[in-house]
Amino acid sequence: MPKACPACAAENPDAAKFCNECGAKFAVGLTPPPVQVTRRVARDESRRSAGERRVVSVLFADIKDYTALSEQLDPEQVEELVGGLFREFADVIARHGGYVDKFMGDSVLALFGAPRSLGDDTERAVACALEMQRRAQASNAGRENKLGVRIGIDTGEVVVGNIGQRGEYTAIGDAVNTANRVQSAAEPGSVFISSDTAAQVKARFRLTELQPRQLKGKADAVVLFRVEGMLKTTERYIGPFVGRKRELDLLLASFEQCVANRRPGFVLVRGEAGMGKSRLFYEFRRRLRALRHAPRRLTASFAPVGQEPMNGMRQIARAALDLAPTAEPAQAAAAIAQALAQAQEGAPAPPGFAENLAFLVGLQVRELAESGLPARQRIEGAAVALKRLLELRARDTPLLVVYEDLHWADTDSCDFLRRLARSDLSGPIFFLALGRPEAIDLVRDLLANPFESIELRALEPGEIAAISGGILQDGVISDELASLVLQRSGGNPFVAEELLKGLRETQMLELSHDRYVLRDAASQSLIPVGVRSILAARIDALEAREKGALTSLSVLGREFSLDAALHVLGAEGQAAIEALARRGMLVLLQEDKKRPRCLISHALLQEVAYGGLLKRDKCALHQEVAAFFEQRLQQESTQDPARLVELAWHLARAEQPERAWPLYYRAGLRASEDSQLAFAAEQFRRAREEFERCRVHTGIDGLPPEGAKLKLLLALCEACFESGKPDEALAHAEQVIALTQNSFGRQRALALEFAAKVSHVKSRFEDAIVHAERAAALFEKAGEPSASARLHLFKARMFSHTGQAAQGLALLENFNLKDAPAETRIDFFNTRASLLLSQGKIREALDDELKRLEIAERVQDRRKVGSAHSNIATYLSDLGRQQEADEHFRLAMAEYQRTGEL
Repeated sequence: MPKACPACAAENPDAAKFCNECGAKFAVGLTPPPVQVTRRVARDESRRSAGERRVVSVLFADIKDYTALSEQLDPEQVEELVGGLFREFADVIARHGGYVDKFMGDSVLALFGAPRSLGDDTERAVACALEMQRRAQASNAGRENKLGVRIGIDTGEVVVGNIGQRGEYTAIGDAVNTANRVQSAAEPGSVFISSDTAAQVKARFRLTELQPRQLKGKADAVVLFRVEGMLKTTERYIGPFVGRKRELDLLLASFEQCVANRRPGFVLVRGEAGMGKSRLFYEFRRRLRALRHAPRRLTASFAPVGQEPMNGMRQIARAALDLAPTAEPAQAAAAIAQALAQAQEGAPAPPGFAENLAFLVGLQVRELAESGLPARQRIEGAAVALKRLLELRARDTPLLVVYEDLHWADTDSCDFLRRLARSDLSGPIFFLALGRPEAIDLVRDLLANPFESIELRALEPGEIAAISGGILQDGVISDELASLVLQRSGGNPFVAEELLKGLRETQMLELSHDRYVLRDAASQSLIPVGVRSILAARIDALEAREKGALTSLSVLGREFSLDAALHVLGAEGQAAIEALARRGMLVLLQEDKKRPRCLISHALLQEVAYGGLLKRDKCALHQEVAAFFEQRLQQESTQDPARLVELAWHLARAEQPERAWPLYYRAGLRASEDSQLAFAAEQFRRAREEFERCRVHTGIDGLPPEGAKLKLLLALCEACFESGKPDEALAHAEQVIALTQNSFGRQRALALEFAAKVSHVKSRFEDAIVHAERAAALFEKAGEPSASARLHLFKARMFSHTGQAAQGLALLENFNLKDAPAETRIDFFNTRASLLLSQGKIREALDDELKRLEIAERVQDRRKVGSAHSNIATYLSDLGRQQEADEHFRLAMAEYQRTGEL
């Protein structure tokens, strides 16, 4: 049945919540719940994919003693009680940006963060739960049969999509089950939340931590929190005001000019979510309160969902008339009459001034209803009346009119702002609009008017460190960690704060020399839920084609070649890439014109987009990309380590570790040959990880799997040792020793040799001698005399460190240099020289170093030549032959410079 609007008498569909003509809000009746509308939206949002991974806040509400109530009352009475309340709940959920997943008899399940994220989904869920409890208590007033509602909320990762036989949009995951268990533990009339949810909202809500309790299906006791209400602004954590002094000074100067000239001022502050718009506004308000001419503030706040037409205009009108949200119609009528009297003191009031104000604040106006004016004309009349009201209020006190979240503003309120900017508005009225860059067309239109623009820049490393001081309290982060946080946060203050809080709360930070540093590199991958929600909201704001392109490109990493991107995206790839570049989410790099590359603008944006893909979708995309890179490697016949790693990385994520680990191993070998030792060690580590993941282990270079594993571990051991990580090298050597108790004697000998080298570096010389003896014996047994000789020389050198030079020299007396390779002879004379020197026999030591120099020059071992010259210079200086010493020192420096070791 059509229903008439109480304000303009226009007919509207029975399910309408607002008048299609004038926008007036209808009272909530027993109409079908908005869940049907939100379910259609969810289907449209999710049509492009069967499912995706998301972090959501799950709200579960349940009516206590529903079964007993059903037994006592007639079914129609139960429907009137419960159905009416659930319709109100559905309205509240929709207005807070949630999605009603399902009604289940006496329960309702709602999702916040799916099918779209709004950036602050967890806070919205908790605020919604409090409002639901207020609605439940209000509905109980005057009733004999009162409904007790329990609400529980949990936050976590789930899979969402059109799931099941009926294809209904829903969520699957532990967070859904946990929210139900949390609800079961709650008391009627209360809101309980999990610790994961509490961690996200503790800065905005007053919470009481409860004793750990056992929840059904949970192995360990769980800590829950009861939500007591929202914190006042003065109760919340306000961090240091960092990096926005220039912007604050601009705002204050603009306001002072507005007041001094008694002319309106218009300022637009733009920035991504988390860039500090609200923090700047808070500091601006704080500074304004200290001024002699402190302004009266009128604020219009906007939300992405559930807004009535002229929402901003209505809020400003009610604030200008000093009307509380709960003001009775009689109070509103009195305030409008007083404003009309003031308006008539000077020039005549605009026609219909009182009626238009009444229309704005929601009063039923018979004159307007009977006038037959079109809705657009009534809105224009309301705008004229509101403009005059603002001028009246600015006669005695400056006004600060604020549009918060301009990007979500309704069309009528934006038109009103444009109208004022172009009009002959008079008086000290300062308009401040705060918004995100995504409202591109609106921003461009406003900037064409007399709006000053302030765009919030990214923070710098020093400012990130200053923020950390407020969070950590007893210290600041190191310069290196500040650079890392800057890189991962993109200079976004909120993201930086959340990253630092996450690192602190997960105990990933430690003090080192009065600065906080990371305990381990794994901490770098941490993404707090609050940050993930903000970035997910940016992704959800994209068009379907652009969102699909970004999530597909995320499998390539943060930086990738343009040809790889076009291969992944297919025919419409170029258009999608250009669209993402226009939105600032993708940067086209032109350093190499032959092979242009792309960069996802934010490291965490790539991670969140990638994290939203289902595992099977990731696997399929990585498989496709791996095939592309493999074909390109074959065409170019290259063994570039970086290209091998690129292919191995995609094969690993395509769940093909048996193909990935040999590629990582080959990349490590090539990097070692190029002296890229740290890079080589990293690739060998990855090869080992992928080898361990193989269900069926494969060999390499003709070796069986057992031998391949030992070869890999020894390569990793050498790369770690040579790149300055002796402890890690020793751990790998010990693993090889443990795996070769009864076989693989040569590999065992190599591992023992590395253990000896590490012991030497660690000054554990006795251990080094023992390891060298065992290794030498194994090499002798394996028929490798040169390797055995190498270990005997090493052992003799260790004797010089233990004060047993004579024992070392005795060992060398039996050393057979006949047919020994040049490298062994070079090491022999160097070892004997060091032992002779420890006995004070400098001349004999000098003679051996000269022999070493001769052999090294003959075989052109430039490193050994430089080392010999350096030792000879030292011995000559000790003998008082300084001129000769200086010459050998000069020659040593020349050799070191030639080999790049200076």
